[in-house]
Amino acid sequence: MPVYDTSKLADARTVAENLAGLPKEALLYIAGYAEGVRDKPKRRKKVQQKANEEKEARP
Repeated sequence: MPVYDTSKLADARTVAENLAGLPKEALLYIAGYAEGVRDKPKRRKKVQQKANEEKEARP
């Protein structure tokens, strides 16, 4: 049986209670935003190593 951190459970319960008090439109907005962030394509980081190699190759 897994062991749960009770402080994290209390935090989750508090968040759930606060969300329950919001109007339906706000909940739909939050859900849509979360889905958009989840589905957003991840950006690739620029590679700095290539820039350094080019500087070293120059005489």
